[in-house]
Amino acid sequence: QLERLARTARARDELAFLIVNDGRRAVGFDQAALMVEGIGGSLGLRAITGVSRHASDSPHVQNLERLLNRCRAALPAEEPGLIGREACVDAAADWDALAPANALWVPLIAPAGKRIGGLWLTREAPWRQSELMQLGFLAHAFAHAWEALVPRSASPRRFFERLLARRHLPRFALALLVV
Repeated sequence: QLERLARTARARDELAFLIVNDGRRAVGFDQAALMVEGIGGSLGLRAITGVSRHASDSPHVQNLERLLNRCRAALPAEEPGLIGREACVDAAADWDALAPANALWVPLIAPAGKRIGGLWLTREAPWRQSELMQLGFLAHAFAHAWEALVPRSASPRRFFERLLARRHLPRFALALLVV
């Protein structure tokens, strides 16, 4: 059911909220943070459990972003995997404040291989292998849905629709004549 909801989301904000909140029913976690790669490959928080809109300048958000960017080399690249304090030696203070005993990184990779970011999941109970497999399946569905929700203004089809719209047609024709 969660996969179906993800595929029918109408916007990336809706999908992000669904991932970090409704995902709790499929796989129990205490907290989830959807981290998305930005310019230069740094991870930025897109959504967090229990909050419809987060403040990017809040200490919790800044600490989480700093922790995951410092631990970047230790994050599993292809499949969901456990990540421990020992993997993030230079971020130990942030780790102690943010992560319980069982932290998990679930990479989100688009079908074409583009790295979107990942899910940071935490809880007190240990993760079972069956849950890791289920999260791998869900991550694929989430990444596919994410890529399908290209912002309308960035869509090449939308660009040509607007260009050829009735009010732009004279400008387009003039541009063709000049060239």
